[in-house]
Amino acid sequence: MNTTNTIKPMNPTPSFHRLKTSERLQVLALGLVWLLLMAGITLYKETTLAMGQTVVFDTVPVDPRDLFRGDYVILRYPVHDLYSFDSKAAHDLDTRHYTGPIYVVLDTSSEITKPVSLLLDPPGDEIPFIRGVYHGRQVTDGMESYFVPD
Repeated sequence: MNTTNTIKPMNPTPSFHRLKTSERLQVLALGLVWLLLMAGITLYKETTLAMGQTVVFDTVPVDPRDLFRGDYVILRYPVHDLYSFDSKAAHDLDTRHYTGPIYVVLDTSSEITKPVSLLLDPPGDEIPFIRGVYHGRQVTDGMESYFVPD
């Protein structure tokens, strides 16, 4: 009696060419959605850079070091301290426990830009402003830290 033990190979993950047409379309659709999402995020940031207005603030830097991310600088701007320029509106936000988007109107008439007032709705196109998110006396707007290139 001739018995041979044959080992059948396990089916590896099917390649793209072995997939059914509907499965191929799903993979392609997922890839397209991912590409469109990445392009949209990039376009949004690039539009802000291209069409935004450059402003200069006084800063108070802190130089910490992170073991995983390297050297970076934490920056505090006048727009982050709402009580320094619009204490009535800031107090109103605190008493309402507001959390959400805010708009800080800027005075760009001098060399150093200064915050003027606080709004919950975006001002007109001609008025310079910074959009931030208010979290109970703290404003985040994406310019709080800067990573120093090595």
